[in-house]
Parts: sequence; C-alpha cells; structure tokens
Amino acid sequence: TKGGEVKNISVGAYPTKALWSSDGNYILVCESNLGYCGKGCVTIISLRNNSILHKIPVGNAPMDMYCDGRYCYVSNYGDGSISIVDINKYEEIKKIRIGGMVKAITTDEKYIYVGDIYNNSLIRVNKIDESKKVIPMSGEPMGMIIN
Repeated sequence: TKGGEVKNISVGAYPTKALWSSDGNYILVCESNLGYCGKGCVTIISLRNNSILHKIPVGNAPMDMYCDGRYCYVSNYGDGSISIVDINKYEEIKKIRIGGMVKAITTDEKYIYVGDIYNNSLIRVNKIDESKKVIPMSGEPMGMIIN
C-alpha cells in the first residue's frame, strides 16, 4: 500500500540486523534470541514469496553481521565469537573465538574487524591465519565503517 506496510514477515526472537543479499533476492536476518536459552541464527528469507528458506545456527546472542556476497560474518555477543556463514551452503563454516562482548563487525579483503564493548577495543582478525591485533579504544565501539 502507498506509504504503509508492504509485507510483514515473522521471524524469531529479537532480530538485531537485516541486510539485503547482493543480488536483491533475499533478506538475511540476524536473530539474537536474547532472553532465551539457546543460540541465535541467521535467517534467509526469499523475497520472491516472502518465505523463510533457511535458519542457520550461529553463536550465542548474535548482534551484528556483515555480508560480502558469499559469506556473512556474525558477531556473537553472548559467547565472544565470530561465526563465518557460507550463504550458498547454508551453514556456519567457522567460528573464531575473540572473547569479551563483540558487537559491531565489518570486513575487507584481508581482515575481519569487530568491536569488543566489554574491553573497549577494536580487534582486527586475519582471515587466513586468524591472528589478532587488539586496538584499544577510549569508549565502547558500537559501530564501524571501513573507508
């Protein structure tokens, strides 16, 4: 309708982020399940028929995600980890332990960047060998953009 709701699609508990796929055919939703026992998930919704195609389990209380076309990088606030999800295979392919309370996340060609609000730091993780560099911040890193 003009100026109103186009479609309401019900997802799980406490969605924290939604992104369109690079081809525009899907919406990817980060569902934290905060307040419930259990892990969160990345839900893939088809825009062709507004249906849920897959729910991919990730870590505890996922808060943010960044998708680059093939992979989604998910910050799991509740267990201090990063989940790497292969969107084409509909599965978590790797989990990287960070510690702290990770929230904001983004990537470039070589690194994953994640904000740790518990330790007031930015962590740069090498995508190949998973080595980490901790960059202290003066406050909680709540969001980030790579320029």
